[in-house]
Amino acid sequence: MNDMNFHLTARIRQQFTFTADDKTLNKILKDISDRGVSFTAATITKLQNTNLVRIVVGPPQSNHPEENEVVREVLRSEGVRFRRKKSSRFLGW
Repeated sequence: MNDMNFHLTARIRQQFTFTADDKTLNKILKDISDRGVSFTAATITKLQNTNLVRIVVGPPQSNHPEENEVVREVLRSEGVRFRRKKSSRFLGW
């Protein structure tokens, strides 16, 4: 049996979930990126004429409230309703 120590660290982030058509989604992603915010994770599921989108922004190491605020501002400026929830990422070594 291997007697190695295992360390697990949780990173709590904000995940944004929203729906948007192709044109609006393109503008949202461009506007967020143009403001210097990077995407840590994203999933986009096509649902007929709309997209179900889940994104996490900011550097992989930590949650950045300023970058989350950029996402909120962009989504609100496009009139897109969204939901925020905590998302966990576990790192082991």
